[in-house]
Amino acid sequence: MKIVIIEDDSTIVELLTVLLELEGFKPSVINNATIASIVSSVQDIKPDVILMDVNLKGVIGLELTKAIRSQTSFPQPRILMWSGMPLKNECIAAGANDFLMKPFDPDKLISWIRTP
Repeated sequence: MKIVIIEDDSTIVELLTVLLELEGFKPSVINNATIASIVSSVQDIKPDVILMDVNLKGVIGLELTKAIRSQTSFPQPRILMWSGMPLKNECIAAGANDFLMKPFDPDKLISWIRTP
């Protein structure tokens, strides 16, 4: 399973990477600066799952999710978004499959990834 992490906080990226690797996954990290460059990277990787923060430096996660969902040139991944603010409805409306409130339980994250 191909997993992509889109997060601008390097500490969270490191923690998620270690967690996912301990669970047998080999995640890719995308930390490009623009929606177009991130969408291009997603097109190249063709992930099964995208794990993404709502608030990214220079990019609004909700707009990024809409941009990914508008693409027809690659299979659509499942998208899980997170934030420290209660933005579940906004994330789902933008095209995310689900939302987690920070801080979230790592077991819940792994369970979500493994449950199609």
